[in-house]
Amino acid sequence: MLAFVNNELTDLHSAGISITDLGLNRGYAVFDFFRIINGKFRFIEEHLERFFQSIALGKLPCSFTKAEVRENIKILQAKNNIYNGFVKAVYTAGNSPDFATVPEKGNLIISVGYLTPPNSEYYTEGV
Repeated sequence: MLAFVNNELTDLHSAGISITDLGLNRGYAVFDFFRIINGKFRFIEEHLERFFQSIALGKLPCSFTKAEVRENIKILQAKNNIYNGFVKAVYTAGNSPDFATVPEKGNLIISVGYLTPPNSEYYTEGV
């Protein structure tokens, strides 16, 4: 499975961010998650709008554009052959030299995956 980290295509399991990232250390990050159903993105424009609005409201420095993120999502879906699944986008405040100072550049992680439907017994018996 492939993912994008800061616009670089990489293997999902070897992808990573620094341990100095404020999203990891202080929860200073935003994320969005949406479905891919029958090869189509569910409400992609609405999700991208909300994602970027959350970045702005959080006062996170961001140099990425909606167009870049949209294109990277489409590339991931195609390369990973996801017909029914999900998209997850995470944007963090970035790598801080002292775990407090907000850097000028954040980290963007985009991944896709398959969704496994719940066991039918969950609907009748509960979880």
